[in-house]
Amino acid sequence: MGRYPPPELVSKISEKIMPEVTAWQNRSLEPIYPFIFMDAIHYKVKEEHHYTKKAAYVVLGITMDGRKDILACKMSELGHGT
Repeated sequence: MGRYPPPELVSKISEKIMPEVTAWQNRSLEPIYPFIFMDAIHYKVKEEHHYTKKAAYVVLGITMDGRKDILACKMSELGHGT
């Protein structure tokens, strides 16, 4: 089937980008977003010999001057029969 990167590579990449992720999470937000959009993608993931449903949510805000800002990204486990 598919090929997966070795866990050591995933850990190395995660360590490298975490400072940028933390800075993004702690950034200042605009006081007003006149438009906010929320979207999600749902997919099935095989974990420990069974499939579970997950969702990746993204919240996009449009600033007063028309700039697009990603306000949030969140993973959610939907569970087995959801």
